[in-house]
Amino acid sequence: MNNHEMGQMVCGSCRHLLSYPRGARYVECACCLVENYVLEEHEVGQVVCGSCNVLLMYPYGAPKVRCATCRAETEIGDQNRRPPLSEHKRRARQHLKRVQAG
Repeated sequence: MNNHEMGQMVCGSCRHLLSYPRGARYVECACCLVENYVLEEHEVGQVVCGSCNVLLMYPYGAPKVRCATCRAETEIGDQNRRPPLSEHKRRARQHLKRVQAG
């Protein structure tokens, strides 16, 4: 598979970087054998770590996120909360169009 057909995520248990084919809903970690749920692009928010400035990704609705690099917790401010449902649907439609376009 090409790189654009692969996604990456960090294992929720052992923190190893996992690669998986796009469209997969679950990925089993080869290191710890934990099955990880894959969030789609429109289900993920981004915030910069308040301690080391690394870009962090988190599932929408999370009140805070722990940095895998420095272990500091960063609060998710109002500007990083899940967008309104109308925005969520718009992003989902755009994502679907990109997937269908190939």
